[in-house]
Amino acid sequence: LPEAHAEEKIRHEKETLGFYITGHPLARFEEEIRLFGNVTAETARERLDQQVRLVGLVAALKKSQIKKGANEGKTMAKASLEDLTGSVPVTIFASLLEKVNGWLEVGRPVRVTGTVRGSFAPGAPAPEEGEGGAVPVEIVAREIEPLEGLREQSAREVLLLASIPETLDETFAGVKQLLETSPGNVPVSFELRRAGHFEALVKLGPRYAVRPTPDLTARLESLLGPKSVRYQVASP
Repeated sequence: LPEAHAEEKIRHEKETLGFYITGHPLARFEEEIRLFGNVTAETARERLDQQVRLVGLVAALKKSQIKKGANEGKTMAKASLEDLTGSVPVTIFASLLEKVNGWLEVGRPVRVTGTVRGSFAPGAPAPEEGEGGAVPVEIVAREIEPLEGLREQSAREVLLLASIPETLDETFAGVKQLLETSPGNVPVSFELRRAGHFEALVKLGPRYAVRPTPDLTARLESLLGPKSVRYQVASP
């Protein structure tokens, strides 16, 4: 049999053993985690009653029908969002679920924006930090977005990192061709490096502005190397 893809391997590890061994599905979204989240599953409890942004993987998703109230008969959901530090429950009310129901599924990397609330049995006193462990929390979701393509959609500038190769002209010709396949209005800059000699920032003209997409990112990185494409994004 051919070698399994890395993402397939770690998915089977989780299904078989209950945890990952050789990697984590979020590892390839390192830049998105840095750009688009402001808490982790571990630190969310420090922001009780505040709005937060958490980047993670949908580890579980359970939908249920609302029995009474204004939304009787509609469907809401409880999810578990997992990142590199742990997991946190997420409540998704009916109005939001209607918007994301078509694509939201277990295993999908997402960004959740919502409010951190205490999560304990109704009528029971809220436990205090240091007494019986950390205070349990959940995030009441206000917005859920797929992580795939989020940095490209939010890009205000593309920065290409390149060490000067011997085949400089060929490399530039390849980059030029790729940029021209995705014309747009997001400006592109080149950070050129030759170890021990120089570093230079070259801003390309409007002719080479692009419409960023995950496919363009992948093709540029296949030419220039892993993590050679960085996106400057507007502050969320």
